[in-house]
Amino acid sequence: MKALLVFIPNIIVKQLPGYLIGYLREDSTVRGSIYVLGTDVGNKAPKCRTNHIVGTYSTGQNEIPSYDKNHHSEVWISIICSNKKIYLDSCILNNESVDVKDCLLIVYDSHSLLQSELLLSNHKKSNEINHFKIIASDLQSNKDYSTGYGFNIFSTIIDVVLMLLSVINFIISICSHVFKYSTLAMNFRNYYQTVLWIKNTYRKVRFINLKVGNSLVSILTDMLLGWLLFYFIARWKNSDEMFDSISMCTENVISSISHIVKWLMGSPAGLKLNQPLSSLFGSLVLYYLDLWWSFLSTVRPVLEIFFQILIRIGFLGLTFQLAVCADIFAIISFHVYCIYVYAARLYEIQAKGLYSLSRLFLGKKRNPEPGKVDSYPYTTEELLIGTISFAVLLFLLPTTLVYYVVFTVMRVGVMLISGILNRTIYFIQTLPVYVSFLWFFLPAYTATTMKLTPCEKTSTLKHGCLIAKAATSSWMDTIKLCKPDILPAPTPVKFGETTWKIIVGKLV
Repeated sequence: MKALLVFIPNIIVKQLPGYLIGYLREDSTVRGSIYVLGTDVGNKAPKCRTNHIVGTYSTGQNEIPSYDKNHHSEVWISIICSNKKIYLDSCILNNESVDVKDCLLIVYDSHSLLQSELLLSNHKKSNEINHFKIIASDLQSNKDYSTGYGFNIFSTIIDVVLMLLSVINFIISICSHVFKYSTLAMNFRNYYQTVLWIKNTYRKVRFINLKVGNSLVSILTDMLLGWLLFYFIARWKNSDEMFDSISMCTENVISSISHIVKWLMGSPAGLKLNQPLSSLFGSLVLYYLDLWWSFLSTVRPVLEIFFQILIRIGFLGLTFQLAVCADIFAIISFHVYCIYVYAARLYEIQAKGLYSLSRLFLGKKRNPEPGKVDSYPYTTEELLIGTISFAVLLFLLPTTLVYYVVFTVMRVGVMLISGILNRTIYFIQTLPVYVSFLWFFLPAYTATTMKLTPCEKTSTLKHGCLIAKAATSSWMDTIKLCKPDILPAPTPVKFGETTWKIIVGKLV
């Protein structure tokens, strides 16, 4: 015979005797499932989908009210609590008595089911029956969230912050074709979208859930870290000294690149390069470096004003300070990118030319259809011109390759530092302080499943008994479940694709 499942909350051991509130759920796999959501003590019954009285709860010394046929209930159970243990005394289903031996009593942690949000994740999408998710859904669907002054004050604060950020977001939206290359502008946009998402989510659910709480604590932590960093830097240097240090660093970078280029124009590491091409390319690079430094010197007053504004923006948090550093680093290293583009284009042209001319010696030519090569009888003149062109490109390739390798290494280094800054910003924006605190100290709020264990002294009971306790997933899995969906994660690095682009001379 199929068993009858009886789910009882563990809180009834601390309550006065009274009636049990719940309902019966039909189930094809078992005889039925009785969900007890609480007790009707002092006319304070929990709100559920049926709000039916399904039985009584009492101690061994109290008289249990008998089953009333006029109550019109599908089920009637009698629960006895003795020495903080819960026992099933009797059960009546559809006016027929059910032997307690055919019943399985499951005592669940009602506090965890009431507080944990992660238990309900994908609840409606799953086809499998999860009794604890059903009970958690019933308990949480009628949770009474506060909508008084606290709700209004928090909403007002969010509206004020959004109003201040909306002006900056509007300017960024208009000039998106320019500001999309600025880490600070993108950080502003993400900040605005996060605050807007917090507002919409809070007004929808009317309480601070795990994702909203994690975002709020991350923002506050970000601001606190930013203030502390600015305080220590201000004690070390003022804004003018900081700008002078950045200017000196820029000059040192340009000077270092100039020394490297002059070294390449000679015989780097004993290599014998093509002197005319090396001198031409080196002279162009040195001219571009002088031109870039002259430009920075001309616009220095504008950059000083801009730097003062950026310093004040740093009060918003550590992520903004890192974004400012990323933009300053992009400006400092912009000339490296430009020189890298020239070197990469020249190397790509030579590599493609050598690859195409190599077919000359095989009597092949490229077919316009993708991936096909046809045979072709070249004339003597074509072979002569092709051979000379191939030889010229081949002998010039080492010189081009040396410059390309040097500036590619610089470009990869710049990308590595920029990637570290961007991922640090994203990590701070999603800093799991709130969720980690709950996971360590209040695991009931981050429970993802219920763990069943046999009740003590099961052999002395007339029926089976299981204890359902809340269990959490790993710390990393919990963090992933509570990460805000609004923030775009940094683009993962495709090492294979990047390596291939570097080999063939494509821009990275």
